[in-house]
Amino acid sequence: VVIDSPEISNAAPFPGDRYKQLSILADNVVAWTSDLPDGTKRWQLYRVGNVIFSKDKRVIYAEKMYYDANYQSGTILNADILTPMRQYNGLVRMKADVIQQVDANNLSAYGAALTSSRIGVPRYWLQSNAIDISKSQAVATDALGETIFDPQTGAPEIEDQYFAESRSNRVYAAGIPFLAWPRFRTDLNNPSLYLEKLRIGNDRIF
Repeated sequence: VVIDSPEISNAAPFPGDRYKQLSILADNVVAWTSDLPDGTKRWQLYRVGNVIFSKDKRVIYAEKMYYDANYQSGTILNADILTPMRQYNGLVRMKADVIQQVDANNLSAYGAALTSSRIGVPRYWLQSNAIDISKSQAVATDALGETIFDPQTGAPEIEDQYFAESRSNRVYAAGIPFLAWPRFRTDLNNPSLYLEKLRIGNDRIF
C-alpha cells in the first residue's frame, strides 16, 4: 500500500518533515472503522507478518503493528527502526521487543538497543530496559540562545522539542558490556550518543 497525500507530512509518528508519501507492506493487513459517540469514524489498522512501514529515509521493520489513527496510539512488536537524527550524519538504528505509542507526544520502547551500525549483529550498541520519548513545544532559539522571530508576524517561532529518557543502560562492544549507568536523559534535537566525554581521577582524600 502506498499513500501519497500532503496530510502525511503532518501524520504521527513522523510529523514535521516535507515528505508526503508513506509505504506500508505486510503479509496481512486488516483495517476497520467504528462509530464514536460524536458521530465521527474511528480508524484502526492491524498489520502482521514481514511488516515494512517507510517514509523517506525512515523505515520500520516489524513482526506485528497496530495503530489507532484517531488517538495516534499503537503497538509494534519485534521492531527494527532506521531513522535519521539531527546533528548526526547517517542513520540511527533501534531494535526493541515492544514499542508503544501512547499518544502523539509520548512513545516508549522496551528491551531496546540503539546503534549507528547497520550490520545484523552490531559490534557496539546501547542496551536499555526502557526508553521513553516525549515531545513538547518551546520558543525557538538560535546557536547563541537568542529567540527566533517570524519575519512576517514578528511573533516568536515555536519548535518541537524531543527528549529521550532511558533506564538500566549498558554499553556493549563486541558483545561485552563495559559501561553501565541507571538512567540518563538527552535532547534529541541536539543528542549525544552514549557519552560526551570520559575522565578518570581521584578526589585526593586518601
